[in-house]
Amino acid sequence: MIISRSIVIGHLVAITCLWAVWEYRISSSTKNPIGSAPLAGPDVIVGDIPNITRWGTDPDETAFSIGTTSCNIGTARLDWIQNSTIHPVISQNLYRVKNGRIEQLGMSWLKHGFSVAAGSLCGTCTDPNSAYLAVGCSDPYGSSLNGSQGGLGPRSQVNATTGVFSWPKASLPSTGTLDGRLRVFTSDLDPAQNTGAKYFAESQYVHPQDAANGSGNNNASYREVAVTTVTGGFGLGFGTPTSTTVRQQPAINAWKAVHADVKLFAVDVPGDGRIIVGMRTTPLPGNTGYHTEFAIENLNSHQSVRSLGVKYGSSTISNPGFRDVDYQFEAYSGTNWTPTIVGSDIEWSTATFATNQNANALRWNTLYSFWCDSELPPRKLTLGMFRPGTVAAMNIDLIQAVAPESFTLTQGATVSGQFANVFLSDNSYFELGPNGLTRNKNIELNLTTHVATETPTDFALRLEATFLGGTVGNVSQKIELFNYDTGLFEVVDMRSAGITDQPLEITPTGDSSRFVQNVTKLVEARIVWSPVDLARTSIWSIKVDEAVWLIGQ
Repeated sequence: MIISRSIVIGHLVAITCLWAVWEYRISSSTKNPIGSAPLAGPDVIVGDIPNITRWGTDPDETAFSIGTTSCNIGTARLDWIQNSTIHPVISQNLYRVKNGRIEQLGMSWLKHGFSVAAGSLCGTCTDPNSAYLAVGCSDPYGSSLNGSQGGLGPRSQVNATTGVFSWPKASLPSTGTLDGRLRVFTSDLDPAQNTGAKYFAESQYVHPQDAANGSGNNNASYREVAVTTVTGGFGLGFGTPTSTTVRQQPAINAWKAVHADVKLFAVDVPGDGRIIVGMRTTPLPGNTGYHTEFAIENLNSHQSVRSLGVKYGSSTISNPGFRDVDYQFEAYSGTNWTPTIVGSDIEWSTATFATNQNANALRWNTLYSFWCDSELPPRKLTLGMFRPGTVAAMNIDLIQAVAPESFTLTQGATVSGQFANVFLSDNSYFELGPNGLTRNKNIELNLTTHVATETPTDFALRLEATFLGGTVGNVSQKIELFNYDTGLFEVVDMRSAGITDQPLEITPTGDSSRFVQNVTKLVEARIVWSPVDLARTSIWSIKVDEAVWLIGQ
């Protein structure tokens, strides 16, 4: 389903959780696609997507199935036992990249494996046998076989993290031409409505022995496909020149193959599976802001995802949109994720697991798409998990935090701690107090550092400081940045000093390059704490947990 709306304003509901929030800091994949190297032990991959069957159409949809050839690139065999819980299940998906956005267009039920016709597609088959996939062996399942409705089962019966699934499998409630197969809206294929679009088929194998070996992150592969015109509608082929299968990479990597500026993040949820987040930020016309496309592909996380939160440095956020993909014959809700904007944050979400266990969560081998416009690029992503687990959320920092290189206490004195304590938010403090016995003097802290660019796309100072010795309103806090155009400090924030340890991100308006010195790329901040309503003999201090610049490039 698709939702696209103008600005939506609401209130985020704070949900109290007993689980931890995992701070996930990783560099984006700007050069290499996200996959996984083979491991010792059993390791099944999709070695090829060799053929496609078109089953038919109705007025709105067309059904396909894709062939898959599996390979065991590991060092131990995988059992392939029919009518049991020890065989692979095989997914089939279709995606489109159009106008800078990747979307999942359709999905099938799962083909259940039953026997091996051993081959040597990916190496030398060491021990051909119909009851297992031996080391180096391959096994072809043609597109017609993968579309045979009697061999299909629902995805909801599979835990893709462990590879465990129910047996006997559930059967399709009906066997019309489209049912259980890879169903796509015909309008999403029509060349007249999809100029410049590229299409990609994907398959993923899940096997309990493979998952138990920790080999589950390389089980998906994709191949570019091309729309053809056939009698009664549209078909799919492999184009001219003929495309090849991209092994051990899920289809979200195809987005980066089309648009090199896509950033990909592999998020490994502790005690669970892998989720891959993609992001592409481009300037709006006239450099009036930014448009960002987000895509999340849940590779094999059983916890699944129920929300995407995005933090910006500005409250100007508009035009949010969302697209999911329709499940077939599952109890899952199809309700679109709702975008909610509060201040400089936007969150798309579905219902919690506690509220509805069949909510429209992002489940395994499925991709959802999101987009919005903003004044500044995104700074942080938060994935809210659906099922209970080790963590309740995973955070991805997108902006570079630059620690100060030097400091000067123009007024005040060190009470405890050291300068290095301000580099991270870790509850270790650089505590400062006023000079001498007269306690109604200011504390003035100057910080300097060098940044990597003279023209940052985003620029902020993050300060986490606590006032001790009074209440809110007793001491003021002023933050200034040195303006190299005017040669003077410029006030960017003025407020009462806080009495709780909470981070504050200050983003100046206008062209932030004025705060970066040409050539040297020096930046400087001045923070002044001043008594407002304190007795001369009051003892007070400021504990600084973190003071860093946030720089977008």
